Amino acid sequence: MLASPSAARGAAGVALRALSDLTGLPWLPVDSAVGLAEPSLHGLARVIPECDVVILIGKQDFAVGFADERTVSPTTRLVQVHPDAAEIGQNRAVSLGVVADSASVLRQLVAVARSRHWPAGAWRAEVAAMRQAQLRRTEALETVNVAPVHPMRVTAAVREFLRPGDCIALDGGDFVRWARWAFGGGPYEFLTNGKLGALGPGIPLAMVAALARPEARSVAFVGDGTFGFHALEFDTAVRHHLPFVTVVGNDAGWGTERHRQREVYGPDRLVAADLLPTRYDRVAADLGAHGEFVERPEQLAPALHRAFASGRPACINIDLASIRAPSAS
Repeated sequence: MLASPSAARGAAGVALRALSDLTGLPWLPVDSAVGLAEPSLHGLARVIPECDVVILIGKQDFAVGFADERTVSPTTRLVQVHPDAAEIGQNRAVSLGVVADSASVLRQLVAVARSRHWPAGAWRAEVAAMRQAQLRRTEALETVNVAPVHPMRVTAAVREFLRPGDCIALDGGDFVRWARWAFGGGPYEFLTNGKLGALGPGIPLAMVAALARPEARSVAFVGDGTFGFHALEFDTAVRHHLPFVTVVGNDAGWGTERHRQREVYGPDRLVAADLLPTRYDRVAADLGAHGEFVERPEQLAPALHRAFASGRPACINIDLASIRAPSAS
């Protein structure tokens, strides 16, 4: 099952998870600007061509490769659910099209599934094992104790302070792809920048999570470039007493652009890809928030402890290496 953002959240999301638990059908969210190449999916899109049936709850758009033969095998039966009839089979003929709201369809499927016996199958466990195998590729990086701090060392340190149900806001950019990889599939409430991939919403999303879910911890992962989009919202958060922690991966540059330019044009032809190594923790502190600056791995845990214990909006500015984020392929 491939679920659009609206199908993976709220009442529809509850029904989707119940259906998966009842039937053993694995599901993947389709809510990223890079579609099924999203790092948090850990390359699981490669299993889709092997499926006998794919239930697409959403559009046949770029996020699913327009449902072409590279994404969904020609022999796979494709079922599509969407409230707009014009979206059904727009790019790929379907075996069954259902014009309806995703939540109502999923609730009906759950009701029917509960009335039937489902034999134990290994398909969902097999997909889960694939995810774990992918995560093991970067496991060693979580304990690297060298400076500059590696992004995976950062995510491992943050994980120690999180509980199931805590909120993680994921912005766009290079640093955040490491967090998407590290936390994807975990027991958290994710708030992302969506299928259009806008930069900058991480801080506001974490603020909203702190307001809506005061019992949960709220963390935002942002790059140094994206921090600049809504940095002054720390003033808003301070005035309204919204505690959350923003983790800034500071590599003094537009990481995604810098990597791409280096690959395409060469290391001596980088244009407008560098930023200053600004002390964003001081920016936040001057607005009344809690600020921490981390240069070495051993500073991570104490800084995180102080940030969460402060009960205030907090910014942890981390001096990072300019390291390429992992590929999900």
